[in-house]
Amino acid sequence: MTDNAPRPETLIPAWETLRSDYVDTGIPGVCVVRLDPKIDIFVDGGGTRLGAVLAFPESGPLPVSPLTEIAVTETRVGGIRCLRVSTDASLLFGTFYLVLADIIRTIVEEGCSPTAALDASLARFETLLRTASLLSDERQVGLFGELWLLDRLIPHLGAEALDAWVGPTRQTHDFRLDGVEFEVKTTSGSRRVHTINGFGQLDPSADCRLFLVSLRIVTAGSGGSTLPETVARLTMAFSAFPGAAKRFGQILESLGYRETEAVHYRRRWRFADDARLVAVDDGCPRLTRSALDLLPTGFAAALVRNAAYEIDVEGLGVTDGTPDFTVVLPQ
Repeated sequence: MTDNAPRPETLIPAWETLRSDYVDTGIPGVCVVRLDPKIDIFVDGGGTRLGAVLAFPESGPLPVSPLTEIAVTETRVGGIRCLRVSTDASLLFGTFYLVLADIIRTIVEEGCSPTAALDASLARFETLLRTASLLSDERQVGLFGELWLLDRLIPHLGAEALDAWVGPTRQTHDFRLDGVEFEVKTTSGSRRVHTINGFGQLDPSADCRLFLVSLRIVTAGSGGSTLPETVARLTMAFSAFPGAAKRFGQILESLGYRETEAVHYRRRWRFADDARLVAVDDGCPRLTRSALDLLPTGFAAALVRNAAYEIDVEGLGVTDGTPDFTVVLPQ
């Protein structure tokens, strides 16, 4: 084949097809991509491992994977020496399949050796892994809301606002000020519908009053603020207190926000309307363990271990700027 001759087209099954037919069902399967050189894509039983088998020269040294998530081993299929490139990290299957497709196309369409194709693709995969570790849209929205309340507390508490932010330390609620707790819920929807995770999220701690802070944000186009801009502004505010800015950065990292990845968070947000403060007492929709205990024994509520549910607090509580709001959260 001359350099100008067209390379053969590589036919690789779509990821959604492979996922629905094999990964989700748990049925083991092999998709033959090419017979010569031998190239197969496989899924192990139970959807526990995804990978590819690539024909490999008898005399070539076995490549070493630079990533712990990806295994590169030697195998023989029908007497043919092959590389087996695979991962059992199911959360990465979708992204890893892009890598497999890239390796296969590089071998078939560009005529590269399996080793060269593997090295090039895995180098690109490291960038994909960093992207896969970014905060999801839902977690970005949630963090944006928590930073709003943190920002509100700084003028009154200074560096102690970080002590009040107890959510990152895996406490049940997001903020605690003496005997008052706050659960911050932020939505980008048209109504104040929030997801509650678990029976304890709207259950006050002992001797505490609990409030739900309901925030609604919308994309702002050229206005508003990005998540990195908000972080930068709060970092500047904490820089007035010894060690607080560094501690703030450490808390953000524990939540999955890294300054080196800030360039990826470009969406601009603004608040659609004023915050609302909903006292978690009579009239506040919620599921708690004590509420389940009131069910008749026929429902076996004691065996219900956990739940995630949505509540609609549109029109409930008090609006920011009113005396009933500011007596709890001063402006």
